[in-house]
Amino acid sequence: LLFNLGLTSVFDWYRVVEDKTPEVFQDFLSKFSLKPEEVLVVGDLVNEEVAIGKRIGARTVWVKWGAFANVLPIVSPDYTIDNIAKLSEIVGKLAY
Repeated sequence: LLFNLGLTSVFDWYRVVEDKTPEVFQDFLSKFSLKPEEVLVVGDLVNEEVAIGKRIGARTVWVKWGAFANVLPIVSPDYTIDNIAKLSEIVGKLAY
């Protein structure tokens, strides 16, 4: 997916998270010695992935599509997109 969006050169590393817990996200930060503000959490589950990203202090993108598009969010994502292809615009803004 990152290759198709032309984002492989922008991301140093990415991880698809099965268990959406704060501990998994904190482990990621610790493992790579990252500060939360250096991480972009992208997900379609606004009240899980995005909420945890906000809780740890990361920047967040809610991909508002499919079965989860009409969920009432309990957090305010930094960015909301309705198509994953729009992620490249956000990454471009953040990279500079």
